[in-house]
Amino acid sequence: MRVFDNVRCRRIGLTAAMGILLLVGMTAGASAAPLLFNENFNYPTGNLVGNDSWAQTGSVTTTPIQVTTPGLSLYPYPNDLGEAVTLYTGQDVNSPLTGPVTAGSIYFAFLTRVTSATATGDYFFHLGVTSANTFDFFGRVFAKSSGSGVAFGISKSSISTTNPAVYASGVYSLGEVHLIVGRYTFNTVSTSDDTVDLWIDPAIDCEPPAPDVANVIHTTADATTIGEVNLRQASANAPRLELDGIRVGTTWSDVVAGGCGACCNEATGYCIVTSELDCARTWLGLDVPCNGTTCPVPPPTGACCDFTTGACTVTTEAACGFSWLGAGVPCNTTTCPVPAPTGACCDFTTGNCTVTTEVACLFSWLGAGVPCDLEHCPLPPPLGACCDPSNGECHYVTEANCPVGFNWHSDWTCDPVNNCPVPPPTGACCDTATGACTITTELGCAFTWLGANVPCNTTTCPVPPPKGACCNPDTGECAYVEAAGCQSGWTWMVGVLCAPTNPCPPPPPVGACCDLLGACTMTTEVLCVAPSVWYGTLDCANNPCPPPVPTKDTTWGQIKSNYR
Repeated sequence: MRVFDNVRCRRIGLTAAMGILLLVGMTAGASAAPLLFNENFNYPTGNLVGNDSWAQTGSVTTTPIQVTTPGLSLYPYPNDLGEAVTLYTGQDVNSPLTGPVTAGSIYFAFLTRVTSATATGDYFFHLGVTSANTFDFFGRVFAKSSGSGVAFGISKSSISTTNPAVYASGVYSLGEVHLIVGRYTFNTVSTSDDTVDLWIDPAIDCEPPAPDVANVIHTTADATTIGEVNLRQASANAPRLELDGIRVGTTWSDVVAGGCGACCNEATGYCIVTSELDCARTWLGLDVPCNGTTCPVPPPTGACCDFTTGACTVTTEAACGFSWLGAGVPCNTTTCPVPAPTGACCDFTTGNCTVTTEVACLFSWLGAGVPCDLEHCPLPPPLGACCDPSNGECHYVTEANCPVGFNWHSDWTCDPVNNCPVPPPTGACCDTATGACTITTELGCAFTWLGANVPCNTTTCPVPPPKGACCNPDTGECAYVEAAGCQSGWTWMVGVLCAPTNPCPPPPPVGACCDLLGACTMTTEVLCVAPSVWYGTLDCANNPCPPPVPTKDTTWGQIKSNYR
């Protein structure tokens, strides 16, 4: 597809040396001069003829020139991402320029990759007059083998022994992409003084370097007009190659560099004329010159200091919103010192707070950047009367500082009037039964109140003698009495209670006690004294005692006489 507008998509070559892909767009507002011809072969693969304005030259139709993929690229040559065409032997083709050129110079450039060539060589590209003119060819580009590589040459028009093609001295690698640039210059001294020049892989810049083949002039007639591009497939000596990215224009910069203009470093006012692609600063547009209007020297810059914060930027005096310290003055802690930090200064006793420096703070400085708010400097809790119920004393404190048992009143003060009630007098309250004594009011005494200010001691509230259990050993009866009140023979246990459980041992069992006369009494075993006999739990109601042994009155002498 032919491209005659000014939008280009630049492509880094897919060569092994580059190995990357880069798309570079034009700077907004910039535009290159319209090219006379810009062909990137954005067509489907197949025959070239029939696409856009491509037409056959002459009558040979065999082996038509083919659109093949992929296209060629060589960074930073400004061709588009398209396909390529393959040339060898067979059909020739042509396509018109946007308009004829009859004076000055016409530049043409293209990429090619030659895969084979013959030692004799032949031309494969040239400029023509019109499609109807199939014999006046100008700016013919040749390729031939040279050692293991390829050499490129050019002729003004048809060649002969006296007007041969002139080859560059360099030998270039087969199979690699090369940039070919040619120039046809119209001269006006005679009708045969036009010249052609050839560059192979030139540096892509705004101005052309010295050509590899320079000022080729033939005695053949000059061109009166150039109006088309021609691709040629020769016969026996044709090189085998691919071709892409044809650009034709009237200036080197348009064809090779994509147009040049002012490249301005706006920070310094330094300006050079270069291509947009090579401009590392601000490209001002095609053909824009470098001068004090297009790229003015900026006003001087210096430190712009905000002395309230120490913030500093280097800028112009006009752009400084604070204190501009002069041209060339740097930003540092000497020229623009950082002020002491400020923060909340809090009087915790009142809750008053101001933002100031630590040095200027007369109360508690809470730190740099700390704001004055209730979170950091809270209002103190309210004060009130704290009444001591024991003596009516008043303390003007917060509720939290009022001791437990005291009474706090938020709406009272201690001065000038003490509203705390004076308590009634206290004195000894004596439990005479136990000797327990507490100091309390008469109303609060549950025992015997001994009077105001009477102390508790063993004199005013003596401890009574101790009591305890007094046990009747005969009956197990228990009496809770003092030791003096326990009957003789009974057992007294100090501090032991008679209730709820009787601590006294039960009495021994009572049973029949029989004397020798057969009399029966109910008593304990201990109290039944021999010769009486105790019969356990037998009851005297049914007298269990044996009758007495019969006796006879006698004397001791008679008794002894009976046993002699």
